[in-house]
Amino acid sequence: GISGGAPQAAGFAARNPGRTAALLLKVPAPPERLTGADALVVPTLVILAERDGTVDNDAVVAVFEANRRAGALWALAVEPRVQHHSLTPAHRALTVGWLRAAAELRLANSADQPLRAVAEPSGWLGHPGVGIANWGDYPRDRTLASWFPSQATAEAWWAFAGQD
Repeated sequence: GISGGAPQAAGFAARNPGRTAALLLKVPAPPERLTGADALVVPTLVILAERDGTVDNDAVVAVFEANRRAGALWALAVEPRVQHHSLTPAHRALTVGWLRAAAELRLANSADQPLRAVAEPSGWLGHPGVGIANWGDYPRDRTLASWFPSQATAEAWWAFAGQD
């Protein structure tokens, strides 16, 4: 879901989690808060533009935080120094790598098999100013951290958000 299309994409994922391998929300209007256990396990990446004049980033962050506290497998990436309509090489690289990793976790070997479940402890966590670590070694409140499907995606997020 890109920009104004994000609520529709997030709504589809919330209503059809068994048919949603992963969800990418780029500079979205605030998506909905999740309540269904099945919807919480759809890996989701939310990418915001730091200098966005179109989207209320604070409202999107509030939904992200509420969903993470509920156990959603969500990650939040804020691209520094960019406007709403930006699409940088770093953004493309993060998106492609994250989508690939999420799809590998969720997609079964055959189209007639259901999507695979992903357990939160199988992932990596990260928070600006704290760092990244696998779920078991994360030193702070896990519900405040972004969730990633792999070490590589956590490292890519860390670099993307300007934490290097």
